[in-house]
Amino acid sequence: MLADFMMEWTDPHQDDPREEESFLPGKNAPGGWTVHFDGAFSWQGAGAGVVLTSPTGDKLYYDVQLCFKHNYKVSNNIAEYKGLIAGLKAATALGIKRILITGDSQLLINFSKKSYKPKNEHMAAYLEEVRKLEKLFLDMEL
Repeated sequence: MLADFMMEWTDPHQDDPREEESFLPGKNAPGGWTVHFDGAFSWQGAGAGVVLTSPTGDKLYYDVQLCFKHNYKVSNNIAEYKGLIAGLKAATALGIKRILITGDSQLLINFSKKSYKPKNEHMAAYLEEVRKLEKLFLDMEL
């Protein structure tokens, strides 16, 4: 009787490495998730927005307010990187494994070129953070 119960209620794939490829909600459903990001900078303020769209069309919205120290070198590319990083962190927190990243930035084009070298070490730190997060996904398309 106990053996029958165990057979009926035991997940046959619990230790299976293919578990990462399940189609559970919040994981890598067919078609994956889309992360759309955008960043903006002006002398009045800076921010970024992120929209995560599930394979079923559900949307999660994130706003990021950016605050910088006085005399801190700030640019629109930094705001864009902050938006991309926020989107990747949100996706990993949700357990998403497959994503398509979209945005309207030259940053995306540069990022897609694996041979791209940032202009300075300040920007290299942002690129390095994105590359670390990239490794947390089974599939990431731009």
